[in-house]
Amino acid sequence: MIRRLLASSLVLISFMAVVLGVPFWQTIIRSERDGLRTDLERDAVVLAGFVEDSLSEADALGIDRVRANAVAVADRYRKLYGARVVIVDADGLTLADNDAPPGTAVRSFASRPEMVAALSGQVGVDQRFSQTLGRSALFVAVPVSSGGVMLGAVRLSYTTAEIDRRIRAVAWRLVMAGGLAVATATLLAFVMARSLDRPLTALRSTARSFGQGNFGARAPTSRGAPEVRALGIDFNAMASRIEELVAAQDAFVSDASHQLRSPLTAARLRVEALAYAAPKKLGDDVESAVEELNRLGRIIDGLLELARTERSGPPVNSVDLVPTINDRVDAWSALAEERSLTIGYRGTGPVLSRVNPERLAQILDNVIANALDATPAGGSVKVSIEDREGAHVIIVEDDGSGMTGEQRHRAFDRLWRADSRRTELSGSGLGLPIARKLARADRGDLELREGASGGTRAEISYPSS
Repeated sequence: MIRRLLASSLVLISFMAVVLGVPFWQTIIRSERDGLRTDLERDAVVLAGFVEDSLSEADALGIDRVRANAVAVADRYRKLYGARVVIVDADGLTLADNDAPPGTAVRSFASRPEMVAALSGQVGVDQRFSQTLGRSALFVAVPVSSGGVMLGAVRLSYTTAEIDRRIRAVAWRLVMAGGLAVATATLLAFVMARSLDRPLTALRSTARSFGQGNFGARAPTSRGAPEVRALGIDFNAMASRIEELVAAQDAFVSDASHQLRSPLTAARLRVEALAYAAPKKLGDDVESAVEELNRLGRIIDGLLELARTERSGPPVNSVDLVPTINDRVDAWSALAEERSLTIGYRGTGPVLSRVNPERLAQILDNVIANALDATPAGGSVKVSIEDREGAHVIIVEDDGSGMTGEQRHRAFDRLWRADSRRTELSGSGLGLPIARKLARADRGDLELREGASGGTRAEISYPSS
């Protein structure tokens, strides 16, 4: 959950940074360029004021004195700010150019776009590639006039590399500020995500434990957002109610079974005593009554066991299935021999799975007993293990007459028994439902399929460890 919240927050923050940052960045670029142009224009006006007097008195001072004064102004500005300064007379001829080597002939700048504007009395601005500088540059030129007479022009120029340097400096500060903002927002998002994830993780863990049969599990309600705490309180209220209902159900089943055992036992004893005193013609009826009483006792015991099974959770540790299988096969071998049947297990090596051995033994007893009942004399019951797609499958297959598809399906219905032609009439109709519940309590399952020889094939499957 934290990853999803952080990812969502980072996407949102990054999107907002781009949406807000790009226009701001463009504004910064325009501001820097406009600011540089304004600075150059202002400085050019100041320099124009410095050379105005000498240009207006050029006839009296002489051209050499005028040039010397212009060169001094240009060099002084170059030392202070590093910009190129070109000062021209009214005809566009150079009086000073601090980028030109000493002794360079007089050049004409009258054709430059910015100079054309300046010599016509306007401020000229242009950006282009400079052959002299060898790179793109920004040019700003202002007129020098006195009493309405055009005396010349002053031009300042900065290379775009300098402009880019200034923009990069601003951009770096902007990126640092944006990175700090993103980092701060990410940290806050992480803290908020943790505050939501921890109680939700605890609630999920509690719900999982509760679903596995730990009805005493409760969610923490002392931390997290108010909505999460309210959810925990509601969950605990629901869990308490379910625990009460399950406890009441268990108590009812347990009490009912215990209360019914005594009268059933007394009734069976009285009926058996009646069998000795009753005429012979009533013997069959009495024997049937005793059998029905015994069956009712088995039903009560089965209901109690079924209720207990439904509350149990899966085991944690892995165990070897083979010893339990061998033990139960050996336990039923005597009865199989008595009925002229054979029973055996085929398999090698340990087979590990998270299984409760006592539950597995109970399942095997139920399935093997059914298989022995369904197998005629001279037949066999085979027990084996197969591995299928990450699962261990214990197979108990008999040589009996088998069951129809509907019978195999209904065999797991509580209190259902097969037709009267089968020996399952002696059962309670709860054996297979209990066995399946026991298997599913260990994250496994129990299925009935048609055997290879026409009998019934019981498959008990468990996840591989």
